[in-house]
Amino acid sequence: MSNYENIDEISDLEFEQRPREKLIAHGPDVLSNAELLATIFITGTRKEGVLDLSARCLKEYGSRSITNIKDVGKVQDILGLGNAKACQLVALFELGRRFFKETNERMPVIRDAEDVYKLFKSMGKLKREELRAIYLNTRQRIIHEELISIGGADSINTSVKNILQPAVELLSKSIILLHNHPSGDTVPSRQDILFTQKVRSACDLLDIQLLDHIIIAEGWGRVII
Repeated sequence: MSNYENIDEISDLEFEQRPREKLIAHGPDVLSNAELLATIFITGTRKEGVLDLSARCLKEYGSRSITNIKDVGKVQDILGLGNAKACQLVALFELGRRFFKETNERMPVIRDAEDVYKLFKSMGKLKREELRAIYLNTRQRIIHEELISIGGADSINTSVKNILQPAVELLSKSIILLHNHPSGDTVPSRQDILFTQKVRSACDLLDIQLLDHIIIAEGWGRVII
């Protein structure tokens, strides 16, 4: 039995369980999909609490399918929602689709290492070494950039997991690594090469392609992979 059964208002939950309070205190990353949806619905129904309602909508419609809904009447019939909540769902995901499309159309296409350098050449002026990863879709467009770690003047310590986890979450099929050398030297170190090989091996296990590892200074260099 759900811990949230028969709860009609978010305000009826224990303070630390309230999605809105969790969102304010910790940001959206800590909330489940059901909790995020509950912050939109605010209230449940006479038969089920708001979190139960949200979880059921996601389960019965499917996490992916629900983002494509456009028919208010169909949502009401399938999920047994009232007019107001059905409209909230349709409007919510329509906004998401529009924003994603707008963002997607602005994402730069990466054709070669020169494109990467032009976008990130400002890294060559950094005083500390940074390791970043850029994640691409199947059309070679950047869908995300992640700062993986910040090191000293000449070294970076990080785990492969920090690189691969965003790729898995974003369903990205390819990654490009890049880091700067504050010394100005674009020749890869032995550590650069070994680390790149380690990342490539992990990528191969997940069927993710490591396209390149680029060193940025005044110019750019490449770690052979």
